[in-house]
Amino acid sequence: MPTAVSCSLLAGICAVIEFHHMFDYSFLKWSHKWLLAAVSFFLPS
Repeated sequence: MPTAVSCSLLAGICAVIEFHHMFDYSFLKWSHKWLLAAVSFFLPS
């Protein structure tokens, strides 16, 4: 029984870490896209 509890706890922690990493990556990609758009708008080509 303690082994099953520790395994489920570890799986929950890994899922939370993976969710935060996925959210940070998508936010970084989104902000990078808008940063490139702002730079190309302000710099005359």
